[in-house]
Amino acid sequence: IQIGKHYFQKVMEMWQMVNKSSIFAEEYRVWHTPVISAYLFWRFATMYMSPGKGIKREAPSCILFFILGGILRQNALIKNYIIGRKTLITMLKAIKKSGDADLIDTIHNRIRETMSHTSQAIDIAVASGMLEWDFDKATLVPQKINSISGSAKFRDSKYFNRLVSIVENLAKMFSDVPSPSDLAALLKVRL
Repeated sequence: IQIGKHYFQKVMEMWQMVNKSSIFAEEYRVWHTPVISAYLFWRFATMYMSPGKGIKREAPSCILFFILGGILRQNALIKNYIIGRKTLITMLKAIKKSGDADLIDTIHNRIRETMSHTSQAIDIAVASGMLEWDFDKATLVPQKINSISGSAKFRDSKYFNRLVSIVENLAKMFSDVPSPSDLAALLKVRL
């Protein structure tokens, strides 16, 4: 009977922990839907094409969206190495220096795990008019969109604004790499 009481008490403590953390799990689930990813992809493409150093950039290759989708699901990579970095090279150097090289090694698997989600997000972005396919170049071109309030910016969510900042930072990092195949090679992603 004593073992039963102890076991029951432990189960109840665990249930309370799960209920407390379920708020965060629910927030994660809500913000990581293909609809939200479609918006994030639009922000990524818009920032990717913004003129940097006076150079007009081409639209991002569809391959970049799959790489982005895999990276966005790797919280340790985002939290420890993407935020605050200006280039992909400085990010990779920091990862190697810290001994977390396995984070880079797992990006390829994350991309494979999120392919369906990424495809759905691209479909939604195209269907809603946020992105447009350029089939000749296999790129996704961001379109100008407005919300009811006259702006396409999302407001009132610190978590979501953080995601947007991360995506826009990755767009700047990705746009500095000459080609999608070079980016894939840097991140050890097999195309």
